[in-house]
Amino acid sequence: MIRLLFCGVLGVLTAFHRPVFAQVTYPDNFTDEAFGGVWSFPVGLVFDENGRAYVWEKSGKVFIVDNLGNRLSEPLIDISDEVLDWWDHGLLGFALDPGFLQNGHIYLLYAVDRHHLLTAGTPDYDPNVTITGQATIGRITRYTADPATDFTTIIPDSRLVLLGASPSDGFSILMPSHGLGSLVFADDGSLLASCGDAGSFDSADDGSHPGSYWEQALADEIMREEENVGAFRSLMVNSLSGKILRLDPATGEGLPGNPWFDASNPRSASSRVWAMGMRNPFRFIQILETGSHFAADGNPGTLLVADVGSVAWEELNVITEGGTNLGWPIYEGYFQMPFFDVYNPQNKDEPNPLFEQNGCLEPYFRFRDLIQQPSLAPEFFNPCNASVPIPDGVPTQIHHWPVISWGNANADSIVYVGRFDSTSGPEVFELEDPSSGVAGTHFNGSSSITGFIYEGQQWPAAFQGAYFHADFDGWIRTFTFGENWELRAVDTFARGTSNLVYLTLNTEEECLYWVDIVEGIIHRVCYGGLPRPVVQASADTLYGPSPLTVQFDASASFSPGGAPLEYSWDFGDGQSSDSMSPSHQFQAPDGNPFSFEVALTVTDSLGQSNSGRLIVSLNNTPPKVRIRSIEDGDRYPMDEPLLLPLQAEITDAETSNEELEAEWQIFFHHNTHFHTQPSLFGLDKQYLLAPAGCEGEAYWYRFRLRVTDPQKLEGTDEVEMFPDCGGLSEVTLSGSSAEKSIDLAWVVSPGVSLEKADLLYRTDNSGISVLQRFDAQQIQSSWTHTSPSVNKNYYRLRYRTQDGRWGYSNEAGLYPLLPTEILAFPNPSVSGFSLRYDATVEGEGSLRILDMQGREFVNMKIQHSNGRNEIFIGETAGWPSGTYIVDISGEDWDKQALLQKF
Repeated sequence: MIRLLFCGVLGVLTAFHRPVFAQVTYPDNFTDEAFGGVWSFPVGLVFDENGRAYVWEKSGKVFIVDNLGNRLSEPLIDISDEVLDWWDHGLLGFALDPGFLQNGHIYLLYAVDRHHLLTAGTPDYDPNVTITGQATIGRITRYTADPATDFTTIIPDSRLVLLGASPSDGFSILMPSHGLGSLVFADDGSLLASCGDAGSFDSADDGSHPGSYWEQALADEIMREEENVGAFRSLMVNSLSGKILRLDPATGEGLPGNPWFDASNPRSASSRVWAMGMRNPFRFIQILETGSHFAADGNPGTLLVADVGSVAWEELNVITEGGTNLGWPIYEGYFQMPFFDVYNPQNKDEPNPLFEQNGCLEPYFRFRDLIQQPSLAPEFFNPCNASVPIPDGVPTQIHHWPVISWGNANADSIVYVGRFDSTSGPEVFELEDPSSGVAGTHFNGSSSITGFIYEGQQWPAAFQGAYFHADFDGWIRTFTFGENWELRAVDTFARGTSNLVYLTLNTEEECLYWVDIVEGIIHRVCYGGLPRPVVQASADTLYGPSPLTVQFDASASFSPGGAPLEYSWDFGDGQSSDSMSPSHQFQAPDGNPFSFEVALTVTDSLGQSNSGRLIVSLNNTPPKVRIRSIEDGDRYPMDEPLLLPLQAEITDAETSNEELEAEWQIFFHHNTHFHTQPSLFGLDKQYLLAPAGCEGEAYWYRFRLRVTDPQKLEGTDEVEMFPDCGGLSEVTLSGSSAEKSIDLAWVVSPGVSLEKADLLYRTDNSGISVLQRFDAQQIQSSWTHTSPSVNKNYYRLRYRTQDGRWGYSNEAGLYPLLPTEILAFPNPSVSGFSLRYDATVEGEGSLRILDMQGREFVNMKIQHSNGRNEIFIGETAGWPSGTYIVDISGEDWDKQALLQKF
């Protein structure tokens, strides 16, 4: 089934405030508005002491936003020719020097394009060439902003590479994910940086993983032979993978006081490591004024670290000292990691002194020999002789427990908290267990994201002193700690914060900021005051022959605080209107295609306004698009990467294909969220598709082609591909439409038993989400969606069988049977109007018409028939100009519409 999506039958206005705002819920009196406009894959932002913001985008650009919220037109820096912007890689970390307004130093953490890594500075280098799907490194560089331009430009030749000057000096990048994380300055002026384990994200990796670029990494000296142990690199002190580093910001060397610092080789991996045993510490923060102000003391302060989980547990960790080990991949959360139970590789950096003595056949210690769960009296003995302790020079460690862990998309919605009692030892409790000592209810997520501690006074007392933490899956929660970081309470602050990759606080204005990387929106959330209006509008058509009459409607626009609104339309042809729902005729200057930019500004009673624009195109139709190189539901191979051709059939009645702009958007879905890949531009492209999805976690790909003509009309097609896990689909999904709901049913093939299932859902205008989750005790054969979209709804069942295989059903697309709402015409009205509506049964009802202050102008009984009904309201010349609510109800139904009266 191919889904063809054409813009124009119902045009929806794209505003600076997008409809996603209405889906986020905050506590009372918190307002949300977009900051700096719409961005291209924003990753994070920081503020200088003057209040200016520095926003970095994944592609390698950093922009300044001034104190008035205006983005400077030119980036402060653009290193996109050097950055590998692919999958989860890009410019992910950025920091301002604590003395930025004096020295101008900025720091960038990014994956390096392999072509740039190998050829930069040689005649073979081409800035237009990018190599993806191969081994490369992560790098930290420092640049200096020019005080002569108020720090808005970079001083030429100020680039200094702190880490990653050569392939052997950088972070290993061996997979499309599990790469770089954050840059953070500590109290003592040291620079902290995090990096993932560079291992496989879809199956256990103990080295030489078929989906990894390990062979290339060894050949290029990106990785030592001893490090070819997959995720176990996180447990090696001589590897940068799965670590937090502590560096000298002037040189990139490790600092004295680091747990394994070697004065004879300060650039070694062990000299730089501060903490270890992490899967993907994408975000971490340092709590201000918890450390020393002198680097020589070796006390940078307390760190809060969010380690993104695998198939089971997301973590929030508190690190107070160097050498802390979070245990990955042997442990995740509080427990042993079952996916790695059968793997027990050697740590070839740690030779066993008993080898070849008394029959000892272990030349090296194994990783499992060197780490244990916390206990009252931990002891480490040589695996060849249980009475011989492991020597002091060998780094043995205790698994450092998180302060809290919660189930991710593949686990139950259970939260655990742990504590260590000096008498009873370590204990783990479910959050809702009264013995846990922590107030809160269970929840789940998909990717843990650190935030901030609110130490201000403007917000309500319940939030003062609380730590704010987020998850990519769509929430922000508050965590209350005691003096020694013992957790006391967890509560929800916001829901619906999807695609969140960064959370911070501007301490000067006391506003929260969070970054939606997919929508390209930075949300500014402040306490108190009335938020700006949200602009939402539609048109009955956006294209057609000239002259073209278009009916606009802004009635869906609203003030989150309930303030009255005024509307101002600029039709782009010198004409305007202040009606909520005006009708306007457009005339092209000749018989050729011609477009008008229509602007709508909505203003509330406090004078706050918001604007958006849409395009009306005359003598024109949108391109017709059909992806032909992929059939919807195709399977991709799991044994090797696939070089996938991206080709389509494009027809446009008014424009040649050479004049059309084509953009391929690629979404890699992972459980309940997705990773957006950099777009490919052009009609005939290729994409290297990595195999993932048949073991442990669920993955699939979505490809969308957007084709735009010179008049900005757009045609779109979208298809999905799923992993070939062997055999055909074992579940068949079907559905039927009911009034305001959709009934779904599925049939499981004989002999197949399901362990769990997720009902995936999307519309033509939204990404895929999990609508309902079923575990082994809840597997059923039918389900009813009681709140579908009025547009087409798409459903697919993702399931796992009892023997551990993942599979996907067919997709079912259905419209609900929705009764037609009230049509008021003419609307706006000067004197008199008609109301048209449909009823499904005959009976008595009522008609009420009220103004926005609640005053009634009509209140009457009506008799309606089964089918189409029409009521005429006569002379209304005496009614005041403004907006009226029309309400028609029956015995068990109610319909409403808005009427504009001149």
